[in-house]
Amino acid sequence: MRHAPLPVSILALAFVTAAASAQSTGWHAMRDGGPAHARFVPEVAGMATDTLRGRAVLYRPTLAPRTWELIAGTWRPIPTANLPPAPPVFNDFALTFDANRGVTILALGFAQGIVELWEYDGVDWTRSSNPPPPLSTTLISPRVSTIVHDPVRNQLVLIYAESIPSGPFSSREVLGMRVRDAQGRWSSQTFTNFNVSTVNGAIPRGAVTYHAGLQAIVYLPFDTFDFQAWNGTSWQTVAATGTGISVTSLPKSGFASGYDDTTDRLVVFGGSRSGNEVPDTFAWERSSGRWSRQATTRRPIATRDPVMTAAPGGGVLVAGGFECPRPQPCRIVTPAVWRLGVVTGTTTAIGPGCAGSAGIPTMTPRNQPTLGGRFDLDLTSLPAAPTTLTLGLIGVPSPPVPLAAAGMPGCSLRLTIHASLLLGTTPNSATWSLTIPDVGDLLGLSFDVQAAVTDAAANAGGLVMSNALRATVGMR
Repeated sequence: MRHAPLPVSILALAFVTAAASAQSTGWHAMRDGGPAHARFVPEVAGMATDTLRGRAVLYRPTLAPRTWELIAGTWRPIPTANLPPAPPVFNDFALTFDANRGVTILALGFAQGIVELWEYDGVDWTRSSNPPPPLSTTLISPRVSTIVHDPVRNQLVLIYAESIPSGPFSSREVLGMRVRDAQGRWSSQTFTNFNVSTVNGAIPRGAVTYHAGLQAIVYLPFDTFDFQAWNGTSWQTVAATGTGISVTSLPKSGFASGYDDTTDRLVVFGGSRSGNEVPDTFAWERSSGRWSRQATTRRPIATRDPVMTAAPGGGVLVAGGFECPRPQPCRIVTPAVWRLGVVTGTTTAIGPGCAGSAGIPTMTPRNQPTLGGRFDLDLTSLPAAPTTLTLGLIGVPSPPVPLAAAGMPGCSLRLTIHASLLLGTTPNSATWSLTIPDVGDLLGLSFDVQAAVTDAAANAGGLVMSNALRATVGMR
C-alpha cells in the first residue's frame, strides 16, 4: 500500500450514480509517458525497481539526463555528481537492483571483455571496486546481455555473448555467465546442460528475470513451455504446460519478462517469432504450472524490444519499445510507459466517528475504488434539519487529532486534508461519489476519506465527524 501526494486528477469529483467494480487484468497507460516521451529509445535505456524505496529507476547511458526515477507516478530526472561512461556499443549494458545492499547496479561492456559495474544509491553513481574479471581474451569482444540479482542467495549473475572465430571469415556465438557470490567472489559458469536460444548472437535481454516465488533467476528459451531456473549452482528445468496456446504462440525474441509479486505470476509481453510480431501478454501461474494468454482490453502499442520491471505497488511496468507494422518500418510510439497488474480495490475502517443528535454519522462504501470507475459512499445518521451541511474530506494518513478543544468532545480528525467537497444532503443521509481516472499510476494508491457534518444540537462546536475509511485503488 502506498500513500503519495494525491494527483489533481483523483480530486476531480462529480456527483454520479454508482458503478459496480470487479477484479481483472489489464494494461493502463501511465499519465506521465516517461522520459523524453517520443524520444525514449529502448536500446539505450534500462529499467529496474528499487524495492526498498518503492521507485522504478531508469538509466540512459547515451542520452541526457541519464538517471530518472518514477516517483508517485511521475518520471523525475535525478541530477547526479558522477556519470558512468557510455559504452562503445550503445546497447552493451544491463541494469538490476541489489536489494541486499540497496543499490541499483549498472553493468557496462567495453573492449577486450572489460565490464564496469556502477552502483546508484538513490543519490549518486559510484564505480564498483569489484567488477567481474575480463570476460574474454579473444579478438572479438563479448557483449553484456543481462544482469540479475538474486536477493535470497545474494548472488549477482551476469550473462554475456561472445563471438569465437570458427574459420577465416566466420565466427560462432557462445554464451557465458559470471556469478558473484555473497562474499563478493566471482566465478565462471556456462550454459552446458540445456539448449540456449540466441538471437543475433545474444540471449534475448528480456528472457532472464528473477522470480521471487521460485526464489530463482529464470531463463525463458521458449523452445518448449519448460524454462530454466538457477538454483545458485546450476540450471534446473521447470516443467510447464500451456492452456489454450501452443509453444509457437510464445515470442522468441524482442520480448520483455518480469515477475508480478501481487499475483505470483511470471509475465511476458511483446516480441516476435519467426519474423512475426507477438502483440500478446502471457503469464505463467506457479500454482498450476501453466502458461496462458492473458485477456486484456488494451496493451502497449510498442511490442518490439520493450523493457519490463516490477511496478512499485504491484504489477509490472513496461517501458519503451517499437511498433513494427508491416510493411512499414518500426517506429517509436507514445505513451512510453504502461502498467499491468491485478490489484483489488479495497476499503478499510481506520477510526470511528462521534455521536450527533441523530446518532453517529456513518460512512459506508457502496462499491470499491477502481481505475476508470466510480467510488460511491453513503452517509447515514445525519440530522434531519434542512440546514444540515456535509463536507467530504480527502487526504492522507495522520495521527488522530482530538477536537474537544474546538467544542467537539469525542470527535477526531483522522487524516491530513488535501481537498474537501460540499455534499448534497437529503434528510438523515448523503451520497458522495468520486470519479477515479483510468491512468495506471493511480493503481495501488491509497487515500483516506472522512465527513464533517453540521449539527448545532450535538455540541458547542456545532459539528460532528463521521467514521474514517482508507481506500486503495484497484483494477476495474
